Amino acid sequence: MILRMPQRFEKICALCVLLALVSQPISALETDGWLRLETQHFTFLTNGPEGVARSTAHDLEQLRYAITQLWPEGRFEPAVPTLIYIFEDNESFGPYRLRRALGPTGDEPRVLSQGSGSAGYLVPHEHGTYAALMIDSESRPVRFVYKQYVHQLLHAKLPTLPLWLRHGFAEYYSTFEVDGDEALIGLPIKAHLDVLSSHLAGGKLGLMAMVLEAERTRDVGQPSMYPQSWALTHYLSSDPDRARQLGAFAYHVARDMPAEKAFAKSFDVDFAELEKRLVAYLKGGKFQYLRAELALGAHPARVTRLAPHEAVFHLGDLVAHTQPARQEDAAAHFRSALQLAPGHGRSLAGLGFIAEQAGDDAAASTYYQQAIAQDADHFLVQYLYGSSLAQSFGDRRPTNEDEQARLNLAVAALERSVEQWGNFAPAWARLGYARNLQPEASHQAVEALENAHGLLPGRLDIAFNLLLAYARIDNREAAEAIVARMALLAADDAALARAREVLLTMDYRDAARLVRQDQLDDATLLFARILAQTTNPALQQQVEEQLGKLESTAHALHFSELYRKVTNLLADRQLTAAADALKELDAIAQPGQQRAEVERLTKKLAAMRKWQSPPRQSG
Repeated sequence: MILRMPQRFEKICALCVLLALVSQPISALETDGWLRLETQHFTFLTNGPEGVARSTAHDLEQLRYAITQLWPEGRFEPAVPTLIYIFEDNESFGPYRLRRALGPTGDEPRVLSQGSGSAGYLVPHEHGTYAALMIDSESRPVRFVYKQYVHQLLHAKLPTLPLWLRHGFAEYYSTFEVDGDEALIGLPIKAHLDVLSSHLAGGKLGLMAMVLEAERTRDVGQPSMYPQSWALTHYLSSDPDRARQLGAFAYHVARDMPAEKAFAKSFDVDFAELEKRLVAYLKGGKFQYLRAELALGAHPARVTRLAPHEAVFHLGDLVAHTQPARQEDAAAHFRSALQLAPGHGRSLAGLGFIAEQAGDDAAASTYYQQAIAQDADHFLVQYLYGSSLAQSFGDRRPTNEDEQARLNLAVAALERSVEQWGNFAPAWARLGYARNLQPEASHQAVEALENAHGLLPGRLDIAFNLLLAYARIDNREAAEAIVARMALLAADDAALARAREVLLTMDYRDAARLVRQDQLDDATLLFARILAQTTNPALQQQVEEQLGKLESTAHALHFSELYRKVTNLLADRQLTAAADALKELDAIAQPGQQRAEVERLTKKLAAMRKWQSPPRQSG
């Protein structure tokens, strides 16, 4: 079975209540004055002052650079676009706020959080990371975006980091500031210090218990986790020697070393001693923030003024990817953009995306084909078209020429998508998925999925599809490594069981190969091991049938060997030995031809004995 990648939102409610924004004609919205600023790693969309957007873009690029220095050898290139909407005021931001407050929802949240006072939010989606914030707010939404961006970046790129360290880094870098030609990192957070003070007043920090419980339950919502994670990360980062040890720890964990082993290898103290030193650090009250040099280069932004239809499209795109219950609002934006600019490819693709989420595949296909005709050079348009074609197969392969032609179109569109943006991980993932549907095993499928896995190493669905691709080309070592990595990524029991069944399927092929090579004893042992481990009824039946055939084959071989021995002994007239061998043959002979042969040999032996008997002497 090929695991389909998560892409569909919940289906649209037929009774969605439209906001005031879309109850009036979209064309009446204020769409003038919107700018797009593009830096190396981000796209900013704003209706506010250009200088504010430039300053935010510069600082966020510097923050990103600082984070990537945690593991300079890591693949921190963007795997999906990051789009940040900066609204000038509450009036323009109001219609695009999240409809309800959303808090942390687990280790792989779709919505990470909503900023204080609803002044900002960040929503990761398969197509991109979408953030929105308001300028005239006292709630420091930029800091909120800093924190959530760091969290999302580490989750995507270093998914095997322990939870305490991932959250610790996110809190630690949330106070990031640029001061002239330096960056200030690790400024104190008063709210965290207040919580920690109450813990210390109680006599014990409880850091060890918090860390172990968080890793056991994968619970990111413990109230004390954020302050304690921040404090530990702050302590480890505040001294050059400890910072180097922390970097070594992150390095080893990122290379799939278990956290406990990596900790022992990287630090010169155990966790209990580390907690004692952290308590002393907190009681000392001297929080040393870092001053770091900024990244070379000013990260210049390319600025363009958006046409009205582009502004409406991007606002609809924000709603479509952040608020699943408001898909009709998003569709209204896309339709308005098409009124302003008929044939706008991205808006057509947006309508296709909404139709696909609603389960109307026919409408989605029509929109995507129209979008391709208008904007064939946009990576997301090609991706949406190719992905919808590939997804229509589910986990089955083409069964006729028409289906094969449709799959070929999917592959071609996805290949075009990665040609247009080489680091767009979803397109690489879907391309590998589509190539894995081809009738023959494909090293190209492996290559595509390896690219996707390298860009998004935390995605379990990509890892599983890569496992399937390795299994098809019979790369046992790589397949076992992927299963081990899935365990480190905290895959649930069902996912790990499914992955191990793939390995057992590879074992079945190995056992069948041993049968063809007449290594029947080894094949029997391997089949028996598979039968003891698999929970797949279909595989169980196949193994039992093979074992039945092997048992029959083994009996036939044994009968054949004894039969040959008897006939050879008879030919050599070694009748006593032939009689002993014939008794063995008689004991294992089955009804039918084998029994008939034993009777024939018995008669032959009797006849040969009669002729060999000496003549009776006369009296």
